[in-house]
Amino acid sequence: MNQTACSPNSISNKHASAAAALVNQSWFPVNPAILLHIREAFESGRYESDATLLIEDLKGDAALFLYVLRELQKFTKDCDADDSSIRSGLEKIGLQKAREILTVMPSAISHHEFRRMNKRQSQLLLENLKAACISESLAAGQNIDKDLVFSAALLRQLGLTLIAWNYPHIFERAAANSQNALERDESLTKMLGFSPATLAITLARKWELDIHYRAPLGDYQSFGRRGAAEFNLERVGRNIEKICRIGEILARASQPEYCEPRSDWHRARNEILRSLGAQGFKLIEERTQLLLCFYKDSLPEHFSDDCFTPVSGESSSSTGHQLFHANQYIKHLSPVLQRKMHDLYESIDSKSVSKSSIDQLVGQIIPQAGFTKGCIYLIDPGFGWLVPRLAIGESSLTDYKSFSPGFLSIVDNPLASAYRLSTPVIETVSEGGREQVVFIAGAVGSLQKAGVLYLEPGPTLLELTASDLSVIFKAMRNCLADCLTLT
Repeated sequence: MNQTACSPNSISNKHASAAAALVNQSWFPVNPAILLHIREAFESGRYESDATLLIEDLKGDAALFLYVLRELQKFTKDCDADDSSIRSGLEKIGLQKAREILTVMPSAISHHEFRRMNKRQSQLLLENLKAACISESLAAGQNIDKDLVFSAALLRQLGLTLIAWNYPHIFERAAANSQNALERDESLTKMLGFSPATLAITLARKWELDIHYRAPLGDYQSFGRRGAAEFNLERVGRNIEKICRIGEILARASQPEYCEPRSDWHRARNEILRSLGAQGFKLIEERTQLLLCFYKDSLPEHFSDDCFTPVSGESSSSTGHQLFHANQYIKHLSPVLQRKMHDLYESIDSKSVSKSSIDQLVGQIIPQAGFTKGCIYLIDPGFGWLVPRLAIGESSLTDYKSFSPGFLSIVDNPLASAYRLSTPVIETVSEGGREQVVFIAGAVGSLQKAGVLYLEPGPTLLELTASDLSVIFKAMRNCLADCLTLT
């Protein structure tokens, strides 16, 4: 049997390992202007009274910030795991060593030239820093280490950024043929043999980054079987992961490149309002303008005033009608199923869990789509285990067992990986010289993962390719998330 999804457990494959070795050397370009600014600040003694100023300057350049984070690991591997931030790393090595790390030519950091970036590369760079700014602001509002969250936000996008610079033709092809970021990443995974997220985890492990950094990337496999402290660390990691997703969604919303699900945008926006209040978007915009000033001054043709579009938009509620149109996979269903989904969505108000809609989805639509067995697992907030809550089709709850998604590999239980990944896990078996899908499973919820939907295709679906079956599955999974009003 084969699982077609890329998971953190597959980072040892030769494709990801070879790519990590390449991009770790080639990197992506530093803005020479900010590197010069930092050198002059060292010479003037600006950082001697407050090393925080150095971190603030580093945040103005994603390539330089992550380069320093990587280099720090060479000196701080034995640092106390409870204090593994970039701030404590700089304090440990001292300003003189930090100055040595930063007293290099831009070409020593990356083979690429800053001024030769293309439009897609600049848009991605802008999007990543916007996402980091939003995530950092949310962290400050929740009393979470903002430097750690800023680092995590950039690390989560590192694989994609390095692919854009070191595999530019492949990145261009994937981006040009995709309607949104998820489709782009899935296309890259097929073409490269590894996902952008897998590449980021590979690099984080290669650098021996502390688990505080790796957990928000989805690298929970490193935890092993441990006690209460590890459960707490996983909880914090998932919270940071959620914060970063909000930043990513809102950053993409201000970019014209992709059409993201409107429902995700509303949920992310509401989270900003809840955490930071009515002035939250204004604060984020001001912060973004400040950090991007060097980019704007150095390459105005790529970073003009038009780039700094506010991401707040007008307030409106996510009605069932809006959610129906936001579920882009419904259009690939049969006309009969599209109509049934439309009727179901009419009963969703986005403010409370719609039990009747869930019953309709599980009892009628999913079986009529051709899935004969399945289960909805929901996360137990007390223990962090995935618990079977609702059987589908010919199944009964006794057919399924609870498990911890953090402590099992794709070999032990592929559903554990399904929960951690953004793309579904599909298991196939070879029958008569062709691959047939045994089951498909995926996480329910984007910002807030509430569980896993597991489905087994019946005879009417066995002739479909894994790709076609995945589209039908995603329509069902997204509908379930909407019924649960996930944020």
